[in-house]
Amino acid sequence: VQTIARSMGAISIVITFDPHPRHVINKDHDNIKLIMSIEKKIEIFRDHNIDKLIVLDFNKSLMKISAEQFLDKIIVQYLNPKYIVAGSNHSFGYNRSGDSEFLIEYCKKNNIGLEIVNPITDSNSTISSTNIRKLITSGYIRRANYELGSIFGFSAKVVRGSGRGKGLK
Repeated sequence: VQTIARSMGAISIVITFDPHPRHVINKDHDNIKLIMSIEKKIEIFRDHNIDKLIVLDFNKSLMKISAEQFLDKIIVQYLNPKYIVAGSNHSFGYNRSGDSEFLIEYCKKNNIGLEIVNPITDSNSTISSTNIRKLITSGYIRRANYELGSIFGFSAKVVRGSGRGKGLK
């Protein structure tokens, strides 16, 4: 994203959602495990020198916007992109109607450059958030770290207990 932006004399912009769309779409959202918090995502994008990170509030009204409306009313109207980079399995818009084929046609019609990025594979498996979640759940943290390109961690609130931890060394 950065390389393309620099070559075009533009700024790099990444768009993400908070909360994760599955938390709004799926009624059983308590069982959805996220790999990282929004704070961690922001930190990672900052570390990768992305010029602007846009965090969209994913809610029921945004969920109902068609793919074309999302591009017209949010992406093009506010950002006026020269170029878009998206994963080949990326989908957006109501009922995930905006896929890579839709994006190809839309960008062609609106004179926007486009790069569809294929999934990264390693040892015949696709590196994806779904697979990384499975690795973490199964206890394969080293492999998950490798696929993440960073160290998986979590944060939790420490609450006062019975004080038994004071004696541990």
